[in-house]
Amino acid sequence: MKARMFIMLIFLISAFDSCTDNQSKSSGDIEDIWVCSDETSFKSLAGVEKPGIKFYRDQNGKWEARGFFLWNDDYHRSWKIKDVQYNENNGTLDLIDVDGNTFKGVLNKKSRRIEGTINVKYKDSISSDSVVLVPAGNNLEIQLFHPRIPDNCEDSECLYHVPQVHNDGLETASIYDENVDSKSLVNLISKIVDQDYGRVESLLIVKDDKLIVEEYFYGYNRKNLHKVYSCTKGITSLLLGMALDRHPKVSVDQPIFSFFPKYNSLKTKGKGNITLKDVLTMSAGLEWHEYPKEMYESEDRIHYVLSRPLETTPGKHFNYNSGLSFVIGGVIASLEGEDVQGFADKNFFQAMGIENYSWRTNIYNDLEYWNGLELAPRDMAKIGLLVLNEGKWKGKQIVSKNWIEASTRPHIMADRYFEYGYQWWLWTKNSKRWWDNKPEIKPALEHDMVVALGWGSQFIMVVRDLKLVVVITGSNYRNEEKEYSAFPMVIDEIIPALTGQGHMITPALY
Repeated sequence: MKARMFIMLIFLISAFDSCTDNQSKSSGDIEDIWVCSDETSFKSLAGVEKPGIKFYRDQNGKWEARGFFLWNDDYHRSWKIKDVQYNENNGTLDLIDVDGNTFKGVLNKKSRRIEGTINVKYKDSISSDSVVLVPAGNNLEIQLFHPRIPDNCEDSECLYHVPQVHNDGLETASIYDENVDSKSLVNLISKIVDQDYGRVESLLIVKDDKLIVEEYFYGYNRKNLHKVYSCTKGITSLLLGMALDRHPKVSVDQPIFSFFPKYNSLKTKGKGNITLKDVLTMSAGLEWHEYPKEMYESEDRIHYVLSRPLETTPGKHFNYNSGLSFVIGGVIASLEGEDVQGFADKNFFQAMGIENYSWRTNIYNDLEYWNGLELAPRDMAKIGLLVLNEGKWKGKQIVSKNWIEASTRPHIMADRYFEYGYQWWLWTKNSKRWWDNKPEIKPALEHDMVVALGWGSQFIMVVRDLKLVVVITGSNYRNEEKEYSAFPMVIDEIIPALTGQGHMITPALY
């Protein structure tokens, strides 16, 4: 059966490539995938956004289009186009999306370029940008539009693949050999393919130290690095714990300015009372609005953050502040007297057997401590296991047990849904469900969860009492309905399937 499925998949992929090759060679129409040229893309300090369009004919020969936006060349969000008018004689093109924005362009059949203007409505005005669209080639087709090949994947052998052993320290097992509800887990994978949870690009489940689910979607595989965004904060916290373990006289209760004497002039109006713990728990009390342009342009981001005026009493109120992650990175550098990347690579990543990773730097060559890591999902699972196993990896103590305990327990209430530790989110028995109206169901089935959470559906989720780690990566960047759907997925589907409670809860439509 597996051999037949493999041959069928190879045939479908080959046929698909052949078909799209023939289409892209045609210069007489627009049937292709087009993306904005590098020269006319929308650029900012944070990256590059490119609009793109796939043109195709429906069964009646009418032109249709699927729009999308790439962010730094990865899928970012959809662009819902409701009407396409294309004149094949003169190459003129008119589009309108569901929000009333328009694109007008002309296809140059010789150069294979669509030159035109995007007109975007904003309140009572319209902004216009000139763009050039160029053929993207076939490599984007699966990444953008196909969770699995074939699209009608329903066979369990197409949906579930037994995780393989690789030379990375992870043990593996099959869901069919473990005491779990395998039918529910296969059904969950089918729901992911159907996009019930938005755009999920990987799902990994580790139970009792064994990787039992490892599924990839949209052409991703185990070797692909994924931007984990604010999951980086949790790893930065682990690095700080390692540095503090090497400097036992240093405490999280120390004033934050004790690590930065050169900034003492900023220590005004009570700011001298801010401790390292306040920084870790995002309760420093500084005035803050997330993503300030001035911070990105600043050559000294720590100075910028600590220069903010004091708004509330330190340690009393949670206020999400990514700038504080740069302060934490600065503390690590002040303790270790070396660049943090070198410290992290030697003492953390190499010790964990993580060789293939990337940590982005800003224009001043400083690490992006708040969101800059790119990791493979299997390595994210290893980090989850490190937290689950009290700082140990393969029997070696990488981070002290004391730091793991302190950093992953609640220190402050973030909102009605989450508590917060040292750069880790915490789902506890105090948390409230937001995705359905079932007050009779206990909030988290009595299981607390430690979570590293990143923009767009990046998660490392640890449930200690079940010896469970769940890793999810995705691209739900501007999809508020689906971005946090990992919580109902884990709480209502994965946990019941692993604890003999499968089918006890009928999942809501998220």
